[in-house]
Formats: sequence, structure tokens, C-alpha cells
Amino acid sequence: MSFIPNGDQKRQDKLNPKKDDSQSVAGTVQLPITQSEDFCAELMDGAIDFSGIENETFLVAVNTGSRNKPPLLASTMRGPFEFFDMVEAVGCMWEREQHHAMVYVLTKDFDKSSQFLDEGTVDYIEANWEEIITSGILEAAIADNYSEDKVIPAGLIGANPDDD
Repeated sequence: MSFIPNGDQKRQDKLNPKKDDSQSVAGTVQLPITQSEDFCAELMDGAIDFSGIENETFLVAVNTGSRNKPPLLASTMRGPFEFFDMVEAVGCMWEREQHHAMVYVLTKDFDKSSQFLDEGTVDYIEANWEEIITSGILEAAIADNYSEDKVIPAGLIGANPDDD
């Protein structure tokens, strides 16, 4: 088993480019909002839905070079992290060191290409990491307190006009 793709895998990658999941309008490619040039996470009116990656495992390192490409500073790699631990690592890295993070989604499948969070998503985490963690803690507490075995139906008292 090798971490480096062999020649056949590289040829397959060139012959079968990745599927483009973005929508196309009038011949222009629409990138995800977090990848548009004018996206500013600090001024974003709304939130990013992380539900698709909350159960993944992550590696965090200091980013080098282009933020939407894979280079990272190898000596700074940390992980594996669960989602909320990754959010804290990214936020603390930005807050303490002013370094942008490179966040890889880890997988054991050698046939899958590496995935990492884009620049806009990392910026959003850096800007809102405390709120993301706080909402996660609150959601977990609410889910624990309101599990089906702990929930009882509301009691209703009917007002009967004949009862005087």
C-alpha cells in the first residue's frame, strides 16, 4: 500500500476529471459562495451549514501559498480532530498566531482524492469559531435533555363551561 498514487491512478485522474457539482448559468460556472472572490466571512449575513462534515475526522496545519490549494507547513500538522476540536484548533490558530489554517478531511480510502476546506469556509470558522462551538454545546445539551425517553406529553386542562 502506497501513499503516492501510481502512474495508472494519475492517468485515470487525467482521463476522468472530477465531476463539477456547481450550477451553470448562461455558460458561466457558479462556484460555491465561499469560493467567490468577493466573499467576506466576517461580514456574512447568515451561517454555513456544517452538517455534511460534522461526523468527519480532520487534520489541521498552517497554510502556505494559495489558500485554495493543498500546500501546508508539514511541521505544524495536528490531528486527528473531531469537528468541534477542529473548529477550536482553527480558531485558536488564527486568534493567537494570525496564521490561516489548512483543514484536511481525513479518509482511509486510497482511491479517493484528498479533500480540504476552502478559503471561505476556513475564514468563516476563524471569524465565528466561538459561536460554532457554543451552538454545538447547546444543541448537544438540548438533544440530551429532550431525548424521546425523557419527553412527556404536555398536560392540558379543558375548560368546561358546565363546571361552575
